[in-house]
Amino acid sequence: MKRSTRPAESATTTFPLVLIALFPLLVLLPAAGASTVDVVTTADPTAGRHIADRARDYLGVPYVYAGASQSGVDCSGLVYRVYRDVMGQELPRGVSRLMQAGRAVGDSPSAGDLLFFDTTGGPSHVGISLGDGRFVHAASEGPRTGVIVSSLSEKYYHTRYLGARRYIDGIPAAVRIGLDDQSTIRAFDQALRPGMPVMFSVQSGLEHAAWVTLRFYRNGQFILSKRIRSTPGSSASEMWLVPGPGEWMLIVSEGEDSDRLRLRFSSAGR
Repeated sequence: MKRSTRPAESATTTFPLVLIALFPLLVLLPAAGASTVDVVTTADPTAGRHIADRARDYLGVPYVYAGASQSGVDCSGLVYRVYRDVMGQELPRGVSRLMQAGRAVGDSPSAGDLLFFDTTGGPSHVGISLGDGRFVHAASEGPRTGVIVSSLSEKYYHTRYLGARRYIDGIPAAVRIGLDDQSTIRAFDQALRPGMPVMFSVQSGLEHAAWVTLRFYRNGQFILSKRIRSTPGSSASEMWLVPGPGEWMLIVSEGEDSDRLRLRFSSAGR
């Protein structure tokens, strides 16, 4: 029996991710040699727009106190699910904790920023900015309840608005992986900046179609995985992640036991 050398996995800690085609990331593979890894930054800061788009997917979901699922959410539960779905980032639950964690934004919040309101005497309601003063939120009362779109121009929200905060900082990084038929272990030296979103892109250099699995571990513990169908010469995966603090490893595999690449990196956290 072949013994696995992967870190221990715990199925209870997995969570879904949304794959997003941000922009083409092409990797030119060498004729021979190990898999390639490039770490670059990009001036295409579109993560906030993907957060806003994902928030729209929850429109019509009913309001449920303390809810954080597609069957029902409250205002902070909606924020928690959207950021986890898109970024792999688990923000605090509760409006007050969210307001303390983020970075203050000026008078023109961007898509993906969080907007805070005083509806009961202090920070008590939160929504996700769509830009242009509009936001998605889970309303518990009023003429419409559940996940809806509202505007800061509406008197009720304008008079109760406390400000906006941002949870995605800096220019996104892109980790571009060209997957060859030889196993390798790679690392990049610098720790990722706190709150920096990272897009991992994998392009298969294999000569046949295959299932490629991406597994992420933090401090030796399994965090999440995604299985993607790869075809020769095409992009196998493009995904966002905001790594929490700690030492990370990404394992890219073909099939169940064939590890093609292990990539070590670290995050300083907040």
